[in-house]
Amino acid sequence: MRTNPVLFVRGHAAAAPSPDIPDGPHRAELLRVYPFTNAYGDRVMFEFLLMDGGTVSLSAAPSRSPHGKLVETLRGLVGREPTESELATPERLVGRACTIIVRTATNRSGK
Repeated sequence: MRTNPVLFVRGHAAAAPSPDIPDGPHRAELLRVYPFTNAYGDRVMFEFLLMDGGTVSLSAAPSRSPHGKLVETLRGLVGREPTESELATPERLVGRACTIIVRTATNRSGK
């Protein structure tokens, strides 16, 4: 039996796009992937549509390090090591189903 890949999403309550989403597993679909730049530099945003309602987003630096958030996110999304093509153009994975485990936490400054 084939199972959906699993992603862990950790967010800060104040920054969550849908603060009413409870912690725990949610079936989801990758809705959108796009590059952006913020105070931390170049980033890649992943937006997921939850099948039980709401959206969850996470961002990653575009690093190809095996321990980096981009590779970990793609690994969770595809259920294996991502290919060079998936690393270069993660937006081609839009529509991919997965299970997201949401964990809301506060950071060191209490946000």
